Amino acid sequence: MVHADLLITNANVLTLDEKGQRAGSVAVENGRIVGIWPGTRPEKDNITISSSTQVIDLKGATLIPGFIDTHNHLPMYAQTKGQVNCSSPLNQTISDIKKNISKKLEQTPETEWILGYGYDDTLLEEKRHPTREDLDAIAPNHPVCIKHISAHLAVANSKALQLAGVDDYQPDPAIGYFGRDDSGRINGVLYEFDAIESVYSKIPDKSVDEQTALLKAAIKDYLAQGITMNTDAGVGLDKGINDLEFHLKAIEKHANPLRMQLMVMHDLMRPNGPFAEYTASELNEEIQNRTNGMASLDSAKMFQDGSIQGLTGALRKPYECDATLHGDLCHDQEAFNEEIYDLHKRGFRIAIHGNGDRAIGSILDAFEYALKRSPRKDHRHRIEHVQTATLEDLDRMERLGVAGSFFINHVYFWGERHEKVFFRT
Repeated sequence: MVHADLLITNANVLTLDEKGQRAGSVAVENGRIVGIWPGTRPEKDNITISSSTQVIDLKGATLIPGFIDTHNHLPMYAQTKGQVNCSSPLNQTISDIKKNISKKLEQTPETEWILGYGYDDTLLEEKRHPTREDLDAIAPNHPVCIKHISAHLAVANSKALQLAGVDDYQPDPAIGYFGRDDSGRINGVLYEFDAIESVYSKIPDKSVDEQTALLKAAIKDYLAQGITMNTDAGVGLDKGINDLEFHLKAIEKHANPLRMQLMVMHDLMRPNGPFAEYTASELNEEIQNRTNGMASLDSAKMFQDGSIQGLTGALRKPYECDATLHGDLCHDQEAFNEEIYDLHKRGFRIAIHGNGDRAIGSILDAFEYALKRSPRKDHRHRIEHVQTATLEDLDRMERLGVAGSFFINHVYFWGERHEKVFFRT
């Protein structure tokens, strides 16, 4: 006999068990399934229900387990709500993007920033990035920034660069670089996180209430697609420890009903970081206690290159579309090895962004270094994306027990352009 506070009846239940069985009714108590029956309704002697039990008749509709998204950026997606949609095919040309930004300008005071998302230079007729001059032509007085579809690039206008203190000939940052015209003057294109952050860090933060409202709107989209467990693949990437606090408080205040897996940026575990002395189990316990088990630690997250689309993924051979570029590694190999070894010793599963084959080789060198010094079975370290791994890289991953979180969406969305635009074969 089971007790239920939720009873789902008259359903086509795809259990997805080993035998592929279907059922007709499901009982839930305290958020957990406590009974599944083949009939459209359980026998009365199998279940206890009360006046407080919610009964939902699905009238033959299908019920399936929720989807688990293993890599995305929920808060980043939430921030796009209310921003200008610069993506294609909605926008065929840079002029289309400018027209959409102009509509936003009409509703926005000059002191406020205009933000956009999703532009894709390879799908625009001009086959290039917008520049500060393009944005200046429509917005000389508003600060404007729009992000690339990869989120590894952005474009800022002159007002935004001015407010950020980025002058026309400023040196490149440690990771990433500024796009420049033929004279060496910064043209507004920002490549990778340090360059992007130099401008985006000056954008005023939204209030907690505004951020929460955006998060709720984003979560509705996730739930509409059947996602019930979500993995944030860069907690701390934007606002450091505040990113983690926002996640935890959103769950504590019941603003986020999703179960969350958190890939926490490695910076937070460094000697001067808030979790410098933590083991993986200690950090996981703290996260679970704060959220009553709704969130847990997935891994320590690192980056070792950028994006293929931005020509910043680190390749062994030059890019097909620009033979002067190979992309760059984010970390010096020796320091990279030691940081991974430290995280490995402390019990962290380590997930490292690696798109280009040179970055993938570097990541495997670091994992091998850590595993030789401190062998650990079932470590579950992995590489995120693995877009251009060679067969030799894949064999080496198998030998080291390193998993691959393959970016299958890129095969669907970018595969043909990767072959024709970016790679030398």
